[in-house]
Amino acid sequence: MLYTSPMKTGLAVIILCLAVLAGGCIGQEPKTLPPPPSVPTPLPTTPEPIPVPPTIDESLGGPIEFESRGEYHAGDRLLLSGITNLAPGNELLVEVRSVSFGPTTKTEDSRITGVSATVVVEQGAADSRNTWRYLLDTSGFVPDQYQVEISGITVPAFRKSSSFTLLP
Repeated sequence: MLYTSPMKTGLAVIILCLAVLAGGCIGQEPKTLPPPPSVPTPLPTTPEPIPVPPTIDESLGGPIEFESRGEYHAGDRLLLSGITNLAPGNELLVEVRSVSFGPTTKTEDSRITGVSATVVVEQGAADSRNTWRYLLDTSGFVPDQYQVEISGITVPAFRKSSSFTLLP
């Protein structure tokens, strides 16, 4: 008969229990949790641009049709417009700025005037003859020569430029 001490037996039982427990943990597949319920993420929305035609108040004498390289007086309202083959809904950037921008001395008048705005191409009477327009109010502009640049926002290859002189 083989005699083992109770301490060896207890140690053997502990090792055996650990081996069984470890084997059970190692052999089991980890439980996977079900995926969380999917909540649709709202897509960011950008508001559709609303074309705002220039308001023409006839009591002020209506706008002057713009002519490239023309001369006008401070306070005149100029109707900048054109025909394009760009599709309706395309946006154009209208920039009007003084060409005198540059370094000045402290004693020189350094006021610079100009404006930039976005306009939307509108459906024309015939295909490829869509229109755009912008009413430029020169009230508060200083007398100077001005550069007008029209460029496409969604179609950057579209570029037109012109100029005019503003008299006192």
